[in-house]
Amino acid sequence: MKWISKDVEMYIGAKEYVDTAIVPLLGITFQNGIKQSASINEFISIISQEIEKQFKGRVLLLPPVTYLNDGEMDMKKQQIYQWKQALEQEGFPFIFFLTSDADWKTIESEIGNSLLYLPSLPLESLDEKYKIPMMEEQVSDVLGIISRKWRT
Repeated sequence: MKWISKDVEMYIGAKEYVDTAIVPLLGITFQNGIKQSASINEFISIISQEIEKQFKGRVLLLPPVTYLNDGEMDMKKQQIYQWKQALEQEGFPFIFFLTSDADWKTIESEIGNSLLYLPSLPLESLDEKYKIPMMEEQVSDVLGIISRKWRT
């Protein structure tokens, strides 16, 4: 389910079956690396939407947490803690923050097993015939990780 009114209405009616929240983490910069920032955001958005599509009915895909890349990590970390706490209070036993920003790996242990880090693929330079299979492989890997965490 996505964070749109129709799906949220379904979520409200089937809350007891929706046990997983997916929160994309999207860093933005307007300085050097602006194009890479946009590419990473595109990659994470595609992966997030595919996860939601595969696990529809069990997963709620939330709007991305957007932050400035050059912002202080303590502020970003506090924002993630607030999201995690709010989602836990809402009753989500499984919360996943999806990112391609390696900076988040420095606090991975502090937020539990909630961080799913994926190295980004340079989508703009890939030929379409290679892009789709590569994205499918990435999605498959993430689906496997989530499925394993559900079993533990």
